[in-house]
Parts: sequence; C-alpha cells; structure tokens
Amino acid sequence: MLNWTPYPLFEDSSDFYPSYIASDRQGVWIILADGGVAARSKDDGATWQGITLPAQVNTIDTNRLGVWIAVEDENICRSADGGLTWSLVPHAMNSIKAIHCSPNGTWIASGSGIWRSVDDGLTWQNVTPAVFHETSYGVATDGNGVWIATSRYNYQGFIYRSVDDGLNWTGHPVGESGSWLWTVFYGTDGVWLLVDYSNYEGQSCLRSSDNGISWSPVASMAQNMYGLRFATDGRGHWIGVENSNIHESYDNAATFTVKSYGDEAEPPQFSVGIATNSAGLWMIPLGYEGRVFISGGMQRFWGEYVNSVEVA
Repeated sequence: MLNWTPYPLFEDSSDFYPSYIASDRQGVWIILADGGVAARSKDDGATWQGITLPAQVNTIDTNRLGVWIAVEDENICRSADGGLTWSLVPHAMNSIKAIHCSPNGTWIASGSGIWRSVDDGLTWQNVTPAVFHETSYGVATDGNGVWIATSRYNYQGFIYRSVDDGLNWTGHPVGESGSWLWTVFYGTDGVWLLVDYSNYEGQSCLRSSDNGISWSPVASMAQNMYGLRFATDGRGHWIGVENSNIHESYDNAATFTVKSYGDEAEPPQFSVGIATNSAGLWMIPLGYEGRVFISGGMQRFWGEYVNSVEVA
C-alpha cells in the first residue's frame, strides 16, 4: 500500500476545514472548505493559495481545460481561469447533489433530476429521462458514451444507464430493499463502483465489470462505512477513503486492502474527497485539521491563507 504523510495547507490552517478535492491532472488542485473558501495549488501541491467563492459549495469538478464548476444545494459557482476567480451561474435546479464534467458535456444530479450543459456550465437544460424516479444523487461517464445516474424509488436504489451519451436511458433496481444508491465512479475496462446506503446502516460498495449492466458487492469492502469516496488513476489502481480508513486496490476494484489509522493517538478524520493526478500523486483532505494527506512525495513550501483571493 502507499505511504501517506499529513501536511498543513498553510502556515496557519487552524480556521480552514477542508472537504472535497479535485485535480485537473495538469498540476492544478482545488480543495473546498466551509464558508465558500478554498485552497488552490498550481504546482501539484507544492504551494497553496487561498481563494474565495461567491457561495457555499461542497463538490467540484473540472473539464481539465481551465473551467472548474463547484456546486451545493442551489449554488453553482463557475471559474473559467483555472479556479482563480469565480461567479455564480443562474439555473432552475434544486438540491444539487453531484457534478461530472466530460468532453461531451457537463452533467448535474439534483433533486430536479439530471441536467446537462454543453457550454461548460454557462447554461443548463433538463434532460431527465422519462423513466427517472425522484432525486438523483450521482452521475458519471466512461467518456465513450456510457452514462450512469443513481436515484431511489419506493425504498429501493435505482440506476439509470445510457449508452448513447444521454439520449436514451434504461432504469432498473440495484442492491437490497432499502438501499439508497449515492455516488458512482468509473475506472477503466468497463468497471464501475457504486456507493450504497443499505438500509440506512452505513455504506457498502457495489461493482460492475460489464459497463453497468450487472452489479455485485465488493466482498473485501466492509459494511457500515460512512463518507466513502473513491478515486482511480484509470489504470486499475483505486483508493477509497472513509472515517480513518484507506481502502486500496491494484486489480481494478476487484479486491481492496484496508489500512486503518483509527488506533492512532490522534486518528485523522478524512473528508469526503480524494483525488489523483494519474501520475502517482494522491491527496486526501483531513477534515477539521487544515491539512492534507499526500502520497507521492514532494518538497513543500507553504503559502498564506486569507479570506480573499491571496497568493504566496
């Protein structure tokens, strides 16, 4: 398993509570925090600067071409300059849950269904399929026309699958009765992972190796894991984080090995995010600690954090 080292994001990180993280895989990383603030690095985490967004957000993604979009509830914040400056985007959605950027459009899962933007988040269209039920909690693509969205109906988790870039969808139940499908992740070679709130007892993990047609539990992943999130390098290496545990797979999510930090004197509390640049660097925000767990070794220089756009 990888070795990890905690680093402060700033010389004084006591007021910075990191949560979600994303990378454009070209050197830029952004870590969201409470209160509409964030940390940005343009050199793969060697230095960090504080930035301010116009609203509270908890999820972020990028098209890897300079556009970043961050969302939460009724808020959509957009940056077209690599995350330096931000503006609010008008829209008609409610209860936004997830965002996914791809070369074939940007998609949002929300309480008002599935919405799509073809202009990098400037305008949005409701493309909720007729077969859809209730709120959507997650959406992702394999980049080759297959999309999967998650939802829930009559106390049963549902997935909705499209093989023509969202033009047509089919839906069917997945998981046990009482399941609540949450986030969905794509890896490579037709492998997907679903995070499932089963019977409100915690989170379990479901895997598909046939591009989302059939799903089965990942036997090596324990039940009752809260806050489970994944990242993958697209070459079969997956890492999942929850509570004080790191789950790692080198066989395209078929099996995982867990490393627990829960027995430490001051165990880290991982946030709801993990990201990689697909070149060996991985980062996990540490909630309520103002630090980030880094694997991939580097020399670090600290910037200064302030409640405005600031740079070291």
